[in-house]
Amino acid sequence: MLKRKWVSPVSFAIAAVAFFFSFLNLTYYSGSVSTVSGIELVTGTRTLNSVFEELIESASQPATLLFYKSAGLNYFAIAAILLATGGMVLSLLLFLQQEMLLGIIGLAGVFAMLLMRLQIDSQWAILSTVTIKNLLNIEYAFGYWIAIAFFLVAGLSNLSVYIDQLNTPTTRKRYSKRFPE
Repeated sequence: MLKRKWVSPVSFAIAAVAFFFSFLNLTYYSGSVSTVSGIELVTGTRTLNSVFEELIESASQPATLLFYKSAGLNYFAIAAILLATGGMVLSLLLFLQQEMLLGIIGLAGVFAMLLMRLQIDSQWAILSTVTIKNLLNIEYAFGYWIAIAFFLVAGLSNLSVYIDQLNTPTTRKRYSKRFPE
């Protein structure tokens, strides 16, 4: 059985590694697929296949070029990978009262991932009036969902440990001295 103290660093490590997998699948109407990894969202670089490049180059609408330029660097993706890395490092370094902090970091990672999705979806909504919307489809892929799942595991498991520690008799006795009833 995996010891409880290793759940947090392993969860944060898996969330950080998930950024190297596909986060977005861009499907062109002809069936061609271009994938964008989480690291490409963090660094702002993208590997586009020739179909998507042709779509960008032949676009007569400025909204398409706006989506292409602004979809590269995603600040919420940067925040999420920093939270995953920081959570992993802190869970290995901190020994006392780490659960509350790591729980907050885990839930902040989930929040950053959801904000990243909201940003991408709102950029995509710019194209809703353009005919390109029917030609291109965005789907969230394996890496995105794995990162969210393991941020949740890290956050909720640490908060669960913290709540369990608050309910122990020694902790209640320590806090009852500070706050008399």
